[in-house]
Amino acid sequence: MEKAGSIAIKNKSLTFSERFQRYAWILALLIAIGGQFLPHLGLLVPVIMLILMVMSLHKGKYWCGNYCPHGSFFDHLIKPWSKKLTIPKVLRSKAVMLTVLAIFMTMIVYRFIHVMNAMDGMNRFAGLGSIFVNIYLMVLILGGLLALLVSPRTWCFACPMGTIQSFFHTVGKQIGITQKKEQKIAFRHPDGCHSCGKCEKVCPVQLSPYKGIIDTQLFDNAYCIKCKTCIQHCPSRTLCLRLQNE
Repeated sequence: MEKAGSIAIKNKSLTFSERFQRYAWILALLIAIGGQFLPHLGLLVPVIMLILMVMSLHKGKYWCGNYCPHGSFFDHLIKPWSKKLTIPKVLRSKAVMLTVLAIFMTMIVYRFIHVMNAMDGMNRFAGLGSIFVNIYLMVLILGGLLALLVSPRTWCFACPMGTIQSFFHTVGKQIGITQKKEQKIAFRHPDGCHSCGKCEKVCPVQLSPYKGIIDTQLFDNAYCIKCKTCIQHCPSRTLCLRLQNE
């Protein structure tokens, strides 16, 4: 059954987000490496940040699983060589998330002040771009090493952009946007789940969708990146994404 399902998944037409996520790693390399020669490419990063912040208000970490260039890099280029170990609990802790966010924000602010004071005109735009280029390269290197030595999506727990998304997701909940817009993993037919644990085994961020759904009817986990990997690999095809009020 699983083999037949895999063939069906391979042959089905891809959605825009699935196609984008498959090749978004090109954008990560373009900014991180190409930006070393053309620093203005780094100015794409604030645009990306704005998009993911707005998206997280509505859909939580949907960006991470469907559009993130770094996530695409980890999934499609690093994953075949990853050790695929269990992600340590310390890397999942809020202390690590907030510490990494503080370090990255301090670096950005420090470099921003330096560029604004030391440069002018077009040089200033290039200087600002170089700030984000170097940040992107740093994430590519650190995240890539963690992907190789631990698990492909290890960096997602420490990622400053992921932490920012979590904050905006909380804001979205408070103002009532997510209740209308956010889709979550759920059962199409509750009796269809065999508790085989396949969704747990294939989850990129090592969550247990079926256990959460059994307890709450919806998989309400802030770390879920809505990548649909569990849906695509469910042997009974009983998992789906649906709105909370459906």
